[in-house]
Amino acid sequence: MSRFASIRLTGNVARAAGMAGFMDKVVIENCDNNLERSAAELASKMKSMIVRKQCGLASNTELTQKVKGGNIPLVDSSQLVNGITWSKVGKGQAKLTKNRTNNFEAYFVGVNRNAPIKAPSSHIGEYQPVSLYNIAKNQVRGYTVKLPRNGIKKVVPARDFRTAPYDAHKERHRELMANAVASGIKVLGMP
Repeated sequence: MSRFASIRLTGNVARAAGMAGFMDKVVIENCDNNLERSAAELASKMKSMIVRKQCGLASNTELTQKVKGGNIPLVDSSQLVNGITWSKVGKGQAKLTKNRTNNFEAYFVGVNRNAPIKAPSSHIGEYQPVSLYNIAKNQVRGYTVKLPRNGIKKVVPARDFRTAPYDAHKERHRELMANAVASGIKVLGMP
């Protein structure tokens, strides 16, 4: 009896091994599609949560409101919010640590480093070309600026527009990834 059980087990293992490559391919394709959907949804969620004041960002100070004409941070000209996008990052393209890159397909969601600023900003002083990425980086970390006319230093508080939308989207992302695996299993006709 045990001899037949082992033969049957060997047959199932051989069948599973034969299907493993196909299974991997199907699951990876499904995960890639759902990962792209997740990235697009997260970029959209970031924009809407900033505009609707759902990120917990402090309103602009009175001086900033007068200069920019609005009290919602990051959206006075809407350039920064419109700069939020998503893009695919191939294997080995993202620098994760000093000596390590991504060994998987991934998506970048945020303000792309190459997004150019459209018009000069003259209300603080001299204009220097800078990318929206650097502006966003400063907004997230906070910074100090020295006003050119009077030399007064103004501290701009950190305003992280990423964390709240990411946390709000995390469960949806997990659902999409679980659905990708379930869909791959269904394609193989497994219960």
